[in-house]
Order: sequence, then C-alpha cells, then structure tokens
Amino acid sequence: MDVTAPAAPSTPQAPTDATTPTPDAHRAPKGPDGKFMGVGGEAAPKPMQARPGALGGVGEAAPTPQGDAPPEAATRRKVALKVFGQDHALEFDDGTASALARVLGVESDQLESALQKTAAGSRALSEAAKERKAAAAERAQVQSLLEALRSDPDSVLEQLGVDADAMALKRLQARAQREAMTPEERAFSEREQALAKREAAIQAHEAKSQQAAQTQAEAAAFAEAQQTLLPALEASGLPRNHASLQLLANVGLEALDAGVDLTPQQVAAEARHRVQEMVGSVLRDAKPEALVALLGKENVRALMRHSVEQARTAQRPPPSTTVQAPRPPPKDEAPVFLRPSQVLRGA
Repeated sequence: MDVTAPAAPSTPQAPTDATTPTPDAHRAPKGPDGKFMGVGGEAAPKPMQARPGALGGVGEAAPTPQGDAPPEAATRRKVALKVFGQDHALEFDDGTASALARVLGVESDQLESALQKTAAGSRALSEAAKERKAAAAERAQVQSLLEALRSDPDSVLEQLGVDADAMALKRLQARAQREAMTPEERAFSEREQALAKREAAIQAHEAKSQQAAQTQAEAAAFAEAQQTLLPALEASGLPRNHASLQLLANVGLEALDAGVDLTPQQVAAEARHRVQEMVGSVLRDAKPEALVALLGKENVRALMRHSVEQARTAQRPPPSTTVQAPRPPPKDEAPVFLRPSQVLRGA
C-alpha cells in the first residue's frame, strides 16, 4: 500500500516591503579601500592598542602610531678615563650624563674630571682594602703558626724543613760536653761565649754608626753640590737637568781617579767642552732635516725664535747717550751797603 508522507507545514513568509530590514542592512558600509566607514560616510577611527598598566594588567588603550615620524635617536656622549694606567672608554646618553653630573654635584662639562677622580679614589680604596685584607690574613697565618708551634712543635718544624732530631742531638751533645768539663773549663767557655756576644754587639753598633756616617756624608755632599756645582753648571751655559749633573759627576770622578783635584768651575768647563766636541762632531755635516729630527721640532723652534729676537734687537736704534751739561752755579750778588739814615729808619 502506498504510504504518503505528510506534507511539511508551510513556513510563513515574512513580508518583503521596504520597511523590513534585510540581513545585509545590519552590516556597516565599506569604502573603496575595503575599510569600514563610520557614520555619515567618514572613515572608522584607528584601532586602539592596549598598553600594560601600572600593575602589569591592561591599562588604557593608546592609539597605534601609524604614519608618525620615528623618534630621533638620543645623542651619545663618550668619556675617556685613565685609572691606574689603564684606559677606559664609557658612553652615555645625555639624560644619563646629566643624572650622573647631578649625583656627583658637578656641571655637565666637568663630568669627565669628576668621574676620573671618583674612579681613581674608588680604585685606591679598593687597593687599600685588599692590602689590609692581605695583611690581616698574614697576621692570622703567623698567629696560627705560633699556636701550632706551642701545641705540636715537631709537625711545625717538619713543615718548615727543620730536622728536629738533628737539632735535639746537637743540644744533647753540647750539654754532655758541658757536663764533662771541669769548673775551670766551664768558666772559660762561658767567658768565650760572653766575649763572642759582646764582639757581635760591637760589630752591629759599628755597622750602624758607619751607615749613619755615610748617610750624613752623602747629605753634606749633596748640600755642597747644591751650593757649588749648580752655580758652576749654570755659569757654564749647560742646561740644569739630570743629564748635565750626571756628566759633571763623571768628569769629577775621572779627575779624582787620575789624582787631579778640580774646582766646580773647572769641572763644569770640562763638561761643556766635551758636549761641544761631541755635538760638533755629530752634527757638523748633518742636513737640515736630520738636524730637525735629532734636535726635535721644539728645540728648532726655540732656536729660530732666539735668532729672530737677536735680529730685531740688532735693528733697534741704540738708546740716546746725550749728556746734559751741568748748570753753572748761581753767581753771588754784589753786597749792598746801607746809609746811616736807612739804618736808623729801619730801626
């Protein structure tokens, strides 16, 4: 038999008049570029970008920079420091440099000098702390060694490389030898030991006295050299530097070895003569560029300035030497004789 499925119920059709909204009516309109348009045909606002808040969450939204010019790179400042002979190069931006200057209490242009002093001072304090720490460790090591020497001397002597058995045997032999002596021999040995100690003390005192006398003699010789050699050196025209003093000392010692006693003026004159001979023989045939290389540019400039000054002095007219004739002494006036009437009138 035929079974006919029941017909599906008819769905009522929605009216399609102009007032009924269609599904596309709820969609925002788009522009030619495919972007959504705002109300009135204006472009939609730029999307907002969330930024983290103070506690790490999402804070206020900030507009995404689109089309803005990138921020300019901050200028960098380079600082060169030299601490304990080592060069260090630092680089800061302006903000960091200004902050460091405020912390150090100086102006921005004085930052390099302040950092140099601060670094040097910090390094000096660090080195001093290391030295104090090393000294404390050394004192602790010595104290520990003394305590170990009191408690276990054999192990300490073994660490120091001392043969305790040989030392003990030597002491026993000396004691046995002493006990085998007669009273007279023992007294003689004690006198010899006391005499040896006294001689050692006398030798130490003499060495100390000789050292003091040598130091005093060196100080006196230095003072005499200051009073005699330096004026003679300046009078000879040689420069006052260590090389000239060394040359004078060599000349004086050579004269003393030869048995000749020279005065400071003679020593300086001989040293000047040697310098002139050596310089003349070396530089006599040298070319100008070789002279500049040997003498140095500064010395050559000094010579040129001296030559120019000498030429200018020679071109200046000599000062006037006109001597004014002395004024003649005033002539004595003739005596005036008064008549007796004038005398009476004046009285």
